[in-house]
Amino acid sequence: MRKQGFVRTIAVLLLALFLAACVPTVSPAPSETPVGLSTPRPPTSVPASPSVLPTIFVTSPAPTWSPPVPTREKPVVSQSPRPPTSVPAPPSMIPASACMPKPGLAPIADPPDARQIFERMYGDGALSITDEEVLIRAPVQGLTTTVRLNLLAPYREGTTDKILVLTSGAFSNAHVAGATIDGAILVKSAGGWTMDTIRHDIVELGSFGYIPPGELVQIGPDKYGALLRSGWAGQGYESTRVTIIAQVEACLIVTFDLRRTDEKQAAVGLEKSWGYTATLEFIDSNTDFYDIRLTQQGTDREGKEFLAVKNYAFLGTGYVLVENDH
Repeated sequence: MRKQGFVRTIAVLLLALFLAACVPTVSPAPSETPVGLSTPRPPTSVPASPSVLPTIFVTSPAPTWSPPVPTREKPVVSQSPRPPTSVPAPPSMIPASACMPKPGLAPIADPPDARQIFERMYGDGALSITDEEVLIRAPVQGLTTTVRLNLLAPYREGTTDKILVLTSGAFSNAHVAGATIDGAILVKSAGGWTMDTIRHDIVELGSFGYIPPGELVQIGPDKYGALLRSGWAGQGYESTRVTIIAQVEACLIVTFDLRRTDEKQAAVGLEKSWGYTATLEFIDSNTDFYDIRLTQQGTDREGKEFLAVKNYAFLGTGYVLVENDH
């Protein structure tokens, strides 16, 4: 009997262990949403960078972020656009090799015309050439630059007949877009006219992709150059920029560049009217290049009347300010 009771007890214990192993274990819910469920969990909250705000066009409902609180500081009055400070540009230091013509250019028949000049100056890289203009590739991909004649001026240097040529090219007519000035010097020879020097990208001037035609000026007893007047206008403000391009050491360079020879401001908004005029004179200096005297007279932007005389002398490869009288 005792033996049967012991066996029964062992059987009961084995049955209890078997039943305990079959009971399922309940696990806690996972911390992330399993893949495949249709209800997504909200993304982790990460604060946005304070320097980047969303661009709001139309929102409904209203955005949750708050717009910046306006400051109580005095509002800034929008000023008329101003060109850089009126300081002559430093003289160009261009090696003569950058201005020499390409070898093998055929002489131009007398009298030279625009098409023949365009062919010598742009023939290799031109997309098309007509009697009026040249199309070349623009510095901006997919656009073309239209080049037109700006100045064709004959003169005599010593006993040599020469022609000063300037062209202007632009690929945009936007207000801030200037025109790129290229140039060449033609020299009279037995076979017609030959290219003495060619220079591309001398300077960028003007606005709306345009610059008025230049004029030939005598800048020395036996020296000539091209004087270009450009400027800026906007919001009632106008200014004139004077640039002189001349051949120095076998190269066409900018010898004088004054960004604001005269200014004029109309009464617009809080801006009061003011303005002054300027005259430019070439003064004999007993050197190869004349001095330049700039006289400015009128009212400055502070409303004060003034008379100023500035003198420039040719030094090295360009004009520098040597005297400033008030």
